[in-house]
Amino acid sequence: MTAADELISQRVEVPFWNLLNDARWKNVDHDMKEALDLRDTEGRDTAFYAAKALESAIKIISDERKLTSGDERGPANYIDYLRRDGLIEAWETEFLKAFFSKCP
Repeated sequence: MTAADELISQRVEVPFWNLLNDARWKNVDHDMKEALDLRDTEGRDTAFYAAKALESAIKIISDERKLTSGDERGPANYIDYLRRDGLIEAWETEFLKAFFSKCP
């Protein structure tokens, strides 16, 4: 393992997987592991499972900050909540909405 790989592992991978140990992140953990397993076995729909994990994370954050109303029709509504709450910038809002509009 290179020094860069070790640094990424320490600063990104380990904290990420440690965060997902909490029960509230169960769906995110499952979908990310599915995406990685599919990637490693050259399976189909890898990006789909990664996108599901991201959408779940956005919904969890919205719920925890009590931004969710119950009338949401998709990820764009949750993304707007995060923007209004100051958690993400305008460019991130645009990027995420464009990303989810292209997801199957």
